Order: sequence, then C-alpha cells, then structure tokens
Amino acid sequence: MSAETVCIINSIPKSGTYFTGALLDQAGLRSTGYHLRNQHYWDWTRAGSLEEIIRDPQAFRSSSTLAETHSLIGAGYTYAHLDHTAEAIQHLAAVPALRHLFLIRDLRACLLSSMRFAEQRQQAQSPATPRPPLSPERFCGFLETACKPFMDGAARQIGWKDHPGVGVFRFEDLVEAPDPALRAESCRRLLEFCGIAVADALGIADRAIATPTRTFSGSLSDWRSVWNAAAQEQFVAAGGPALNSALGYGHD
Repeated sequence: MSAETVCIINSIPKSGTYFTGALLDQAGLRSTGYHLRNQHYWDWTRAGSLEEIIRDPQAFRSSSTLAETHSLIGAGYTYAHLDHTAEAIQHLAAVPALRHLFLIRDLRACLLSSMRFAEQRQQAQSPATPRPPLSPERFCGFLETACKPFMDGAARQIGWKDHPGVGVFRFEDLVEAPDPALRAESCRRLLEFCGIAVADALGIADRAIATPTRTFSGSLSDWRSVWNAAAQEQFVAAGGPALNSALGYGHD
C-alpha cells in the first residue's frame, strides 16, 4: 500500500460507510477525518471523542460547496454522500489517483437502519428516555416523513453505480453474507481496489464489524421484521422499487 493512497468512501446513507472506514483502518489506511456532501461537510477532527460525535454531529458541520471541500480529500480515506452531478464529477476528477468506492444496500434495509440511527442519536442526547420496542407501526410512522426524502436522495446518487472507474460494493456481501468465504472475498476485493493487499481479509472484516463507529448499533437491521403492506405502500409511492431494481435488488 502506498503512503499516498487516496480513497473516497461514497455511499447511499446507511450502506456501510463507517464499517468500510473501520475496514480500511484495520488494514492500515487512516481517515482524513472529513465527511463530504455536495453543499456541506463534517469535520470529525474537531471532536474530542466518539461519544461527542454521536451526541451532537451538527456541532461539526459547516456549509461549504464541493468546489471548496474537494481539496480535503487527501492521503487516506474520506467519507462522502455525494449526488452524482456534473460538478461532483469534475471536482473528483481533479483529485490525483483517487480510488472511488460507491457502497449500496437494499433501500428497505437502509430505511430501517436510518430509523435506528436517528433513535440512537436521540438516546445519546437523552439517556434517561427509554427507547420503545421496534414495531411495524412505529417504522411506518418513521416512513411517513423519511421515506420520500431518502428515496429522492438515493435517486440523486444512483448514477455513481455505473460511473466509469468507480468500484461498487454491496453491504450485503461485505457484512451480511452467511458464507464467511464470500464475505472475506468481498472485503478482499474492496481492499485491493484501494491498493491494499492483505492475507487475512476475514479477520480484518471481523475486527471492523466489532469496531464502535458513529453509526454502530451492535446488530444488523432486518427490514423484513417490520415490513408490512403499509410500509410497502409508502415505499412504492416514493419510487423505491424502481430505485432498488436499478441498484440490482429484487422485490422479495
């Protein structure tokens, strides 16, 4: 691995962004400490602890266009949730020797993970407030306000999936594959795409999964456990099935 390896972990939110950062970290690549969006970014280097980041991420957010922030992409890896726009393509093309990852996941799982992440942040802000049990009804209530904006955001990003030179990796293969050999092979391919050769990809992946991150909840999101007819209706209304198909996922 070159000391000047430059990688961007671009993803649809809740598709393994921070797991992949932990994976690269375990393999010896370090974070720049930045998370970029098209119109703002987060500077995690200003945080004193992981707990601080989880409790109040907005304290580290600044408004700034990608024209101004793409220079923050340097040696190591940088997090991103970027829309596939002409401006983003232009600015990323200006980063020398950039290795561009794009992470995807079944959008139904992304939605449930988003709800759990939002509740985790609320719990960090108010530890004494009990978290109600997960249920289809509560999930549908979350979808009423979150489903359409999330699908709109995914639609703006989906162009990266077929963009030349971008390495596309599925969360399901990296984290959820029941066959350890498949999971190891998927993680090995991702690391090799980033210029990192490893002898024990599965060991690195297992350590990454166990690493606390700002989105770590300790368990996987099983969207089938909360999916019902009402959830499907909202998903369809927001254009979810077509987007899922474009990402390569079925309708089971």
